[in-house]
Amino acid sequence: MVASLSLGTTYAQLTFEPSWQLPDYGEIRLQILTWLEGTQVEEADRAAALALWPSVEVRQIGAAELLDRAVETFAIADAQAEALVAACNVEFVGPLAPDATWLDDQALPGVFRHNLRLYFARWL
Repeated sequence: MVASLSLGTTYAQLTFEPSWQLPDYGEIRLQILTWLEGTQVEEADRAAALALWPSVEVRQIGAAELLDRAVETFAIADAQAEALVAACNVEFVGPLAPDATWLDDQALPGVFRHNLRLYFARWL
């Protein structure tokens, strides 16, 4: 004789409103350009960074591409960001991940620090 036990599955449903929203292109552009204004960067590099952020975005881009564009801007203007982005854009050869502990520095501007940390976390 074989006994059969049927267990009902109960799923919890949570509904909530998110406490934040992804900023739109204009808001992100303003944050990045404000950060760029506070940096000391050669004029050619500044022009390259500005070219990534036209005043009107001609097509819709997703959050991942906006993050990529932001960190590309940081990499143009900052040597440590450039090294981190370069390390995240090649195949991992281990044994250790690139050092990103410098991003813990609270003195770094939030838009710079938070977006690079997010980029690094996505790579991990």
